[in-house]
Amino acid sequence: EVGMYQEALSCFKHALEKTPETYDYEDERVWILVAIGDTLFQLQQYSNAMEYLRRAYFYDPGNPFINLRLGQCELESDCILDAKEHLLFTLKISVQAGELEWCKKILEHLMHLYALWGEYNESLKCQTLYQRLFSFNIYHDKISETIRDFILDTYRNLNNLTV
Repeated sequence: EVGMYQEALSCFKHALEKTPETYDYEDERVWILVAIGDTLFQLQQYSNAMEYLRRAYFYDPGNPFINLRLGQCELESDCILDAKEHLLFTLKISVQAGELEWCKKILEHLMHLYALWGEYNESLKCQTLYQRLFSFNIYHDKISETIRDFILDTYRNLNNLTV
């Protein structure tokens, strides 16, 4: 499997070299940067992945996938404040879009982040929210209005915390 990622990485880097650095090709360059960053993430090369993901973020800071993957890399690299910022942003976007699975994934990372820094109350809030997502939406892919309001309120509380 590692060999497949290495081969993909080589192809993506070659594509990046061949893609012009002009406005006309900006979207293509962003997604190639994301593909390189994601591949490096899969190879657990978090510092290298952050380099490419930050370049992609520069062009598309509102992209939830870029924010998620960047937050994951930062968490793995102990860049906790940056990780918190990117993960909370992705949580907010995911809640607004009603994306249950993304919310669960992000909350798992936030539980870990807060536990790492000894912020156990905040970690517990994330865990409680995670459990509520399971109990309220066990048969649904989308988040109901009631749970969305609860999550957004919890998000506001988490966003005001410092680590």
